Amino acid sequence: MFLRYLRLILVVLVIVAGLIVVVWDLGEEYTWIIPLNTPRHVSSYYSKSTTIVALVDLESEKRSVIVYSGVIIDIIVNECLTCYAIVVASGLNFYVVLFTTILTALTILLVYIEKNLKLIVILLLVLFIIALITLYLYIKAGENIGYDVREYKSRPIKLENLTLSLIPMGDKKILAFNYTLRDNITKLSLVSVKISNYEYEKAFILVNSSGQIILGRDKLVFYVENREIEVLVLSQERNLNNTLEYYKLEFTPQQTNSQLYFTITLTLVILHSTTITTKSIKKILEKRRNQSISAYKQENRV
Repeated sequence: MFLRYLRLILVVLVIVAGLIVVVWDLGEEYTWIIPLNTPRHVSSYYSKSTTIVALVDLESEKRSVIVYSGVIIDIIVNECLTCYAIVVASGLNFYVVLFTTILTALTILLVYIEKNLKLIVILLLVLFIIALITLYLYIKAGENIGYDVREYKSRPIKLENLTLSLIPMGDKKILAFNYTLRDNITKLSLVSVKISNYEYEKAFILVNSSGQIILGRDKLVFYVENREIEVLVLSQERNLNNTLEYYKLEFTPQQTNSQLYFTITLTLVILHSTTITTKSIKKILEKRRNQSISAYKQENRV
């Protein structure tokens, strides 16, 4: 009688522990910021039931939103040299539900097939707890995927009393009024340079990025990394009725152990499942063999 109640208590505890992990995951919403200087994969280790990808374009100053629902293992966001992505993942994680269901179901099976609390049963129950703890760490590690972003924005710079000088343009030089702004970029950054109240053909922007020249009219948006950039506003007039705006988003990869925790959890699930499945098969075969022996003895007695 005591053993039966003990089994019931263990089953309830196992189910509650599994539900707690699933509820933790359900309440966990991730927000990841990703630069798009190259095509990017949204983390394949976190397949949430709802994933929203918002593309923020600094050039057009527009935002487009794509919503993914259901089990999607991998999402690829295309390159956009004037954009970055904000990814919001919410709902249930497919892997968490799968791993928790397997661990919980097989642990309950283990409790019922073993008549006594042997050492192997205790070890497998401990393994179940360790797997759930690692699964929880994996859930929390998802918060550190993506990039940490710092925003730099200069005050509007009035374009007046510009300097007249010769500006190198490839093999030639041009004489123009100009304003110069320099910045040393040490990390991957998305830079926006804008002339407000722009008047066509009165001025234009030239950016010298370590010898690479980029030309634009009222606005330039570009990715740059580990370079010193020189922004020049070239004008036909000394004083313009305009202001220059300089804006920069600096991306730093975040450190995360999500892949490690995922791998450890998967290994524990496989080890746990293999051991219990093997024991279950042995129990079934042993039971059948005993039934066959009993049937054989009864026939011989007759």
